[in-house]
Amino acid sequence: MIGSILSDTKNMQSETTTFADREALRALNEIAGIEDLDAFYQEMYKALLSYDGMSDEEIFFSDYKEYETGGKKNSIGCVNAYDEETAKDLAERMKKTMPEAMAKKGMDMAFAAISILHDDLSVTYAVAADAASDEVLKLAVGNMAEFDGTSYAVKPYMSRKAVLVPAITDILESYPHE
Repeated sequence: MIGSILSDTKNMQSETTTFADREALRALNEIAGIEDLDAFYQEMYKALLSYDGMSDEEIFFSDYKEYETGGKKNSIGCVNAYDEETAKDLAERMKKTMPEAMAKKGMDMAFAAISILHDDLSVTYAVAADAASDEVLKLAVGNMAEFDGTSYAVKPYMSRKAVLVPAITDILESYPHE
């Protein structure tokens, strides 16, 4: 249970962390007696970030959600990385994988969010599958991001649920995209 809470809240650093999360973690740790919760999380996090043996498509679909907004079907795959070099590599790989994955799922648009959130690193690399997706992503996060030719780097970390989905929803509901 502790691992689940720490994973869901990104070690209690996510903007979606609630008072209930903090209280549950405290109560559960009274039972478990883990001396160093941060070290516990770091080991768990490093294991989570291992995509050994997985194809790029499997990585994209490992934390994938579909949405329909403004008459457009779109999806977002979230991927975690430990450092910026790995995150940028994953962004390039997801950029190549998403068009085919998008077509298989019947999506009009697809996005990937490659995030680093540990220690002093807090960044999300948002990637669009194609030109239409890029147009929406640029409008959704471009004002808070730096574009590197492949992805939009948003600092600090950007939650799919709290930031990315609402931003994309606002754009798709506001502007017709053919």
